Amino acid sequence: MSSVSVAEIVSKLKTVFGLNHSQIANLIGVSHRVLRDYIYARAFPSSMLSYLQWWQLANEVERSISVDIKPGLKSVRVNGKTLLTWLFEKDPTSIIDACKEINNKLSKNPPKTPSVNEQRLTARLHSVMS
Repeated sequence: MSSVSVAEIVSKLKTVFGLNHSQIANLIGVSHRVLRDYIYARAFPSSMLSYLQWWQLANEVERSISVDIKPGLKSVRVNGKTLLTWLFEKDPTSIIDACKEINNKLSKNPPKTPSVNEQRLTARLHSVMS
C-alpha cells in the first residue's frame, strides 16, 4: 500500500460516507483536536493501522456503489439502523453490505431534482437576500 496521509484518509471518509471531522475522530478513537493536528501534520499518530483500515474500507465501499450514499448517512435505514450506526459498529462486512443496500435504495429513489420553477424561485430568493 502506498503512503497515505491522515488528511487524505479523512478526505476519503468525508467523500464516501459524508462524515464530519467529529464523527471521524470518534470512529478512530481520538479527539477532534487531535485529529485536526494530524490532518495539518502538527502531530502524527503513533500507529496508522486504524486509519489505514478505514481507508481500505472506504475504497472498497467506493468500488461497490454506483451513487453518492452521503445523503443516506442518517436518513436511510438498513435493518433499522442508519449508516452512521453501522459505521460505529465497526464490522467491515456489515458496513459494506449496508452501503450496498443504501446504494440500492438511493438508486431507486434518487434525491429530487428541483423543477425549473423551484430553481427560479431559489434564484430570486438569493438575489433578494443578497
